[in-house]
Amino acid sequence: MFNGIDAEAQQRFINLIDILVDIDVRVTFHSSHTLHRFLAAASGRPDAFRMQSRMQLLRRDSTRC
Repeated sequence: MFNGIDAEAQQRFINLIDILVDIDVRVTFHSSHTLHRFLAAASGRPDAFRMQSRMQLLRRDSTRC
């Protein structure tokens, strides 16, 4: 999961989320993990609060089981 990825790759992902939200781009993410589980794994980063805030803006797919 996120905490198993090197810090530079984590930062690039965080920056991507930040930019996509700022320019209001519609994007779809697919994961075998819930958003809550992903955010919990990423919570150890010093800048995780910003990514968590941005990702909470994502609409969840209600068709997912």
